[in-house]
Amino acid sequence: MLDYYDLGVDILSARGYDLLGDAIDFGRYVIPLVREEVAKRDRAKAARPRSKCAGSGSRIRPRRRWWRN
Repeated sequence: MLDYYDLGVDILSARGYDLLGDAIDFGRYVIPLVREEVAKRDRAKAARPRSKCAGSGSRIRPRRRWWRN
């Protein structure tokens, strides 16, 4: 799932045979792990010195997270 996140995917449809059970498992186990890893990556990125993009002088804009408004 983090590979899709790295590609910029905001919404991923993951379906199995037990829709309710799978939704509960995703909410309980998978989503917290993904959020934790994304937060870890964000902290590591924030700890690095910022550099400007070559040529334009503009900074890269952060991606908007679907679980944060």
